[in-house]
Amino acid sequence: MFGNKVHHVFHKVHKRWLVVGITALALGLTTTLTTAKAADTVSINYVSGYSVAVWQRANGVQATSKKLPTGTRWASYGAVQQGTNGVYLNVGGDQWIDSSYADLAGENSSHELRGVVTIQYVPGYGIAVWNSASGDRQIVRRAVLRHGTQWQVYRRAVVNGRTWYNLGGNQWIDGALLS
Repeated sequence: MFGNKVHHVFHKVHKRWLVVGITALALGLTTTLTTAKAADTVSINYVSGYSVAVWQRANGVQATSKKLPTGTRWASYGAVQQGTNGVYLNVGGDQWIDSSYADLAGENSSHELRGVVTIQYVPGYGIAVWNSASGDRQIVRRAVLRHGTQWQVYRRAVVNGRTWYNLGGNQWIDGALLS
């Protein structure tokens, strides 16, 4: 009887996952194809002031004592898709992080998000609202969000590695100015 079991190893490139290694099982024989890749740099993107867990395996089951703080940058040597458990990035040796908390340098991606953000700027001042997260954005006139105020967000976009949040419609704010 013939059977196939395929385990994919992935490498993230601008939000596309490319197969760089396959292990196939057919007729009881195992063949492994691996490809060494240069390290990518990822930035930890989680709640300001908090950290993400580092796992011993790419499955999110057993955490190590290490944590990676939000805003820090790390080398990533590839990734593994774990069924419905998501994608885990290798940050060296047997150290893995959940990819949903990391952004690649130069990444471009977008996804729906429901949450509340707090403007972290200079007391007494505010930040601009932009009509787009893309490179050709312009400031929305008379729209300034004051330091310390909270706003509902509906989408998160990463454009060339920079994070933006959508307030609804064509209103975007710079993620670097939030907590």
